[in-house]
Amino acid sequence: MQEAVLITNPAAEATSQHVKEVIVKALSSDLRLEVVDTAAPGHATAVASEAVRSGYGLVVAFGGDGTLNEVANGMVGSDTPLAILPGGNANVVCRNLGLPADIVGATGRLLNGLREHTTRRISVGRTGGRCFLVSCGLGLRPRNEHHPEVERRSGPRFPGRHLLEAAFRAAVRDHRGRNGAGSPRIQLSAGDVAEGVVVALITNMSQLSYVGDHPVTLAPEARLEEGLDVVAMRTFPLSYVPRLAWSALSGGGHVHFKQVLYLHDLGGVKATSSGAPFSVHVDGEFVDDRTEVEVELIRDGLAVLV
Repeated sequence: MQEAVLITNPAAEATSQHVKEVIVKALSSDLRLEVVDTAAPGHATAVASEAVRSGYGLVVAFGGDGTLNEVANGMVGSDTPLAILPGGNANVVCRNLGLPADIVGATGRLLNGLREHTTRRISVGRTGGRCFLVSCGLGLRPRNEHHPEVERRSGPRFPGRHLLEAAFRAAVRDHRGRNGAGSPRIQLSAGDVAEGVVVALITNMSQLSYVGDHPVTLAPEARLEEGLDVVAMRTFPLSYVPRLAWSALSGGGHVHFKQVLYLHDLGGVKATSSGAPFSVHVDGEFVDDRTEVEVELIRDGLAVLV
C-alpha cells in the first residue's frame, strides 16, 4: 500500500474535524496515511518538503488556495504527485484543473486518480524564492494587507469582491497620480516588450477568481502547461472598473481594450519602479512593497494527481 501524507489546515472553511475524519477513513482504504494539521505559516511547506525527501508516494493538500500554495512550495521540482482536496472559499486551483470543487466529488476523483495513476505536470511561477500557482499581483493593494492574522482568518485576498476592491483602489490611485499625487509607475519588461503600467497580474491560469460559480476570466489565453501571461493596465480610468468586471465575467474580451496590456506564454517578467515602491502579492497574500521584482517560469514544475 502506498504511503502518503495528508496536510490539513484546521482554519480553512471546509476542514471541520468531522469532514477530516470521513476523508481519512475513505483514503485509508487505498493509502497508508499520515495526517498532519498545520500549526503556523510555513508549516505546510516544511511537511511537504520532508515528505518528498522521505520518499512518500503522494502528498495530499486539504485546505484553501493558501494552504495549497504552501504545500506546493515544498514540492516544486520533484516527481512526487500532489493531490488536492478543496477546503477553501474559492478553490481556484482545483477549478482550473477541472477537479471538483466540492469535497465529496474531489475525494472520489482522488481515489480514481490513484487507481488509474493519472497525473498532470503543470508550470508554476516563482519570485523571490517563492512559487505561486494562481498569480503574482503588482500594485494591487487591498485593505489590511499588512496584517497576516486578518489574512489567515478571512481567506485569500483575491476571490471575487476582494479582487474588484483592489482594482477599484488601484484606479483611484492612478486617477490621483495623473492629477499630481505621484502614483507609482511600474516598468514591465518581458521579451521584446517594455511598457509602463499601473497594475499587473502575472499568471498561467485563465480564471483567477470566482463569483459564486461564475469564473472571473482575466487571462483567457493562459494555460497551465504553458508559460506566464500578463494582464496589466497602462492607465486605469475609474470607468474601466465596471467594464473590466463585466468583461472578466463574460469571457475575457478586455484583453483587447486600449488600456490593457496582455502578454502570453512568457518565460519571465521583470518589473521595476524608479519612484515609489509597489505592493507585491503572491497567490493573493501580501509579500512586501518593492521597487524591483523578477518573476520566472518553472515549466512542468509540479506533478498533480487528476
